[in-house]
Amino acid sequence: MDDIIIDELIRSHRRTISLIIDSAGRLVVRAPMKVTITEINKFINRKRSWIIEKKNLVLEKNKNKKPFEIKDGEAILFLGEKKFIKVADNAKYALELSGNQFILNNKYMKNARKLLILLLRKQAAKIIGEKALKFSEVLNLPFNKFGITNAQRRWGSCSSKKSLNFSWRLVMAPEQVIDYVVIHELVHTIYMNHSKEFWAIIKKIMPNYEIYKIWLQNNSHLLNL
Repeated sequence: MDDIIIDELIRSHRRTISLIIDSAGRLVVRAPMKVTITEINKFINRKRSWIIEKKNLVLEKNKNKKPFEIKDGEAILFLGEKKFIKVADNAKYALELSGNQFILNNKYMKNARKLLILLLRKQAAKIIGEKALKFSEVLNLPFNKFGITNAQRRWGSCSSKKSLNFSWRLVMAPEQVIDYVVIHELVHTIYMNHSKEFWAIIKKIMPNYEIYKIWLQNNSHLLNL
């Protein structure tokens, strides 16, 4: 029987081991600091059937996925809604978001992907930053720093120094999903784990949080360029 390879191991002050098959089909393991590799491998072997089934489903989905192309009429998610690329010869700016369109000056087509990422990153800093400040004040959960990253599979993080970081890709998700991730990371300022107490606070703040957690798990492959 072949060994199952761990693609990423994340250790933290959590109490339990969790497994995730991400949108690329990678096995991501989250484990407590003191759990040994032997214990982790035993846990993985108990979940072997589930891991293989999930990996196969993701890989099959990716095989049939159409590569994203930056062209006139192509749709990009922004706050969970489709915005369409409009390529124009006489556009005022290299790229701008106007209504339900990303208007791209045809002269900048070669740099379109970089321009889109830059624009989405700026929007993420503004929108997610405002949400972090709002929820921090409402929930009385202060943080020290805020940043936007290029992470592809980690939507948010909170350090022991209460520094919050979020992937710019999160701005492509619906606003309620963004709210969930922001609240999730803010609660980490008091619980640096995923204990029962942690989830109890999340549920108290956002009773239907599981809807948004599942949305991220099922749709993370859509939050990319």
